[in-house]
Amino acid sequence: MIPTNVNIDTNIFFAGGGGFFIQYADVIKPIGLYAIEKMLLTDQSYGLPLSILKEFTNHSLVEWYVRRGHINPLYSLDYEHYFDHADLDELYHRILASDPSIYTIAAPLNVTKLFGVYRAQHMNFPVFIYHPTKEPGIKADCDQLLRGIHYQLVSGDLESALPRGVQNFTYIFSDIEAVQKAVEHLHGTMSHVILANDYRYNEKGCTKQFRYDLLALAKKHPFVRIGSMPMVNRRELGNAIAKLYK
Repeated sequence: MIPTNVNIDTNIFFAGGGGFFIQYADVIKPIGLYAIEKMLLTDQSYGLPLSILKEFTNHSLVEWYVRRGHINPLYSLDYEHYFDHADLDELYHRILASDPSIYTIAAPLNVTKLFGVYRAQHMNFPVFIYHPTKEPGIKADCDQLLRGIHYQLVSGDLESALPRGVQNFTYIFSDIEAVQKAVEHLHGTMSHVILANDYRYNEKGCTKQFRYDLLALAKKHPFVRIGSMPMVNRRELGNAIAKLYK
């Protein structure tokens, strides 16, 4: 039996145990879903056809979010393509930046259960949380969610944000494009790369096949393990959304 007051060297005990590098959006929190909820609760459509979502149940809204075809959910809401993507990107960022509570209110996804294990088992390895842009709301949320865990928030382009010269790290991404870039960068580093397999924006149209062949990618980059796993418990997330209306 391992004493509970002894730090566990996970780098020895399991593959990928040298550290965590985790994408924030859609791995830790579904912030896009809560941005949409903010629009619904305040009835701010910004000219988008928000009314189509008002008829959805909470669980149907979660399904729409998970199965959307674009990372920016406003693209999917703009199904008649009235707006330029650049304008929708700016609007999406403005909605999130205008209310940092979106980050803290958003329900945590499956991977956050690892943080409880980290604390309970007295683990001691580096944790990096990644988001392309610096957002005060993310820091406030991570300070609370990762309380007691020493973590580093990193931003910018992915290649520059990835830790240098490390081995046996686990990298968890919601975006398959990030997976592809990371694997190229991590060639030969004994890393474990995981993709969220919930989101349709990682698929080829409606085929339910990833836009990149992960097996072929793994063969091209030996020593980098590549896999996928679900990040979203749809029932739990639907129930969490329902609490916003009580």
